[in-house]
Amino acid sequence: TMKPGGILEILWSIGIEEQFYIFIAPVLKFMKIKNFVLFLFLFTTLYFIIFHLSEFNFLSNYSMYFYFFSFSGVIAYLSLQNIIITKSYICYPIYGLFLMLFFSNNIQENLNTTLYNLICMITFSLTIWMLSQKSNSFLNHRILNHLGKISYGIYMYHAVVFQLIGFVFIKFKIPKLISSNNSILLFYGAVISITIIISHFSFKYFENYFIKLKIKTMREYTLLIDGNYFIMSRLFVLPRPKQITGLPVTKFMDTDKEVGMLIRKLSIDFASEVRKLKNITKRI
Repeated sequence: TMKPGGILEILWSIGIEEQFYIFIAPVLKFMKIKNFVLFLFLFTTLYFIIFHLSEFNFLSNYSMYFYFFSFSGVIAYLSLQNIIITKSYICYPIYGLFLMLFFSNNIQENLNTTLYNLICMITFSLTIWMLSQKSNSFLNHRILNHLGKISYGIYMYHAVVFQLIGFVFIKFKIPKLISSNNSILLFYGAVISITIIISHFSFKYFENYFIKLKIKTMREYTLLIDGNYFIMSRLFVLPRPKQITGLPVTKFMDTDKEVGMLIRKLSIDFASEVRKLKNITKRI
C-alpha cells in the first residue's frame, strides 16, 4: 500500500473471488450436489498441482489462489453431511497451528512453497469452519460483531487511510519530531481508528441502503413466486370450493369470464396477505 496505486492493490482478493464465482456458478447450476462436491475435490487437487508448476507461474504471480475457495466448499459439504467431527483434541491443535501460521514466519521459512500452501489451505478452511460450529462468548461480543458487520468497509478503506496518514506524516515530518516507537504507535493507531470510524458511517449511510434494497428485492421476488404458486395451487391442486363470492353455485368456471373472476379474487386475497407481511417486516 506504500507504492503508487497501492489503494487499488488490495482489491486483488476481491478480483480472484469474482473470477472464481463466475467460473463455479454455472457448474453448480448444471450439476447435482453429490457430483458437485466430487468436482470441487478434483478441481482443488488438480488446480493445486497446476498452480505450483513452473510452467504456470502466472497463476502465483497474479495470486490466483482458487484452491482455497474450492477446498472450503468441500469442507462446507462435509459439514452439512456431519462427516467432520469437532472434538477438542482435533480443534485445539488446528487452532494452535493457525495461530503459528498467522503470527509467525517460522513454518513458512522452513518449508517449501507447495507444502506451506497445502498446510495453509487445510488449516485456514478448517479453522473458519470450526469457529462457525460453536458459539464463542469472546467472538460474540457486540463490539466484535459490529466490526464484523463493517469489515468490508474496513478492508476497502484501510489502504486509503493508510495513504492519507502516510502523506500527513511525510508532509509534517512527524517521525523526526517524536521517537520511532511513538511514531509507529501514532501512525497505526490513527490508521486503525480512522478506518473504523469511516467504515462505520459508510455502512450506516451507504452500504446499508443497498443491503436493504437487496433484501427488499429478494423478498418481493419471493412473494411473486409464492403468489403465482398461491393462485395456481388453488386453480389446479386444491379441492374446488362449493361456493365463491361472485360466481354461481351451480356452475364453476364454465366460462373464461368466471375463470378470470376467480383469479382476480385469489390475487386480491394474496395482495392482502402481502400487505400484512410488509407491515410486519417494516416493524422488524
